[in-house]
Amino acid sequence: MGTVDEFVNNFTVGARANLYKVQVDGLGQKLEFTCKTASLPGKTINPIEVKYLSNTIKLGGDATFDDWTITILADEGYEIRQALLQWQEDIKANPDATGMGDTYYFRTATVTQIKRDGGDDRGVGKIKLVNIWPTVVDPVELSFDSADTIAEYGVSFSLSHWELG
Repeated sequence: MGTVDEFVNNFTVGARANLYKVQVDGLGQKLEFTCKTASLPGKTINPIEVKYLSNTIKLGGDATFDDWTITILADEGYEIRQALLQWQEDIKANPDATGMGDTYYFRTATVTQIKRDGGDDRGVGKIKLVNIWPTVVDPVELSFDSADTIAEYGVSFSLSHWELG
């Protein structure tokens, strides 16, 4: 079992969950300041089982990437929400059941963890989310009981994959 000194020597500074920034193409810089929560989405590699004699060997199969969810603080103009809803409308226009081609369908997002000194040069703490699009824009809950809070809403994005750094 390790000692406290060994722990301190091997773990100098931990990544802070509250030091991050989020950028999504087409949503402007305001999102960087109003994104209340975000995540670094997970990845699963599903096994392919191959039988050989009386053994089952598991090989790496297809990778699947978790959906990405964020929570946004609403500004009085609902600028980001309107941009997200317009993005969804552009993907699948409700009045005529048409939608845009893939030119503006997919976008890119970046989640960057920031170091305590303000730098963001972490390789693993920066993830580029590729081919994202909003699947769900949650409702904004309104209530007389929420007089001392800022309205917020969640957004879920589907993505093809993410890349480190």
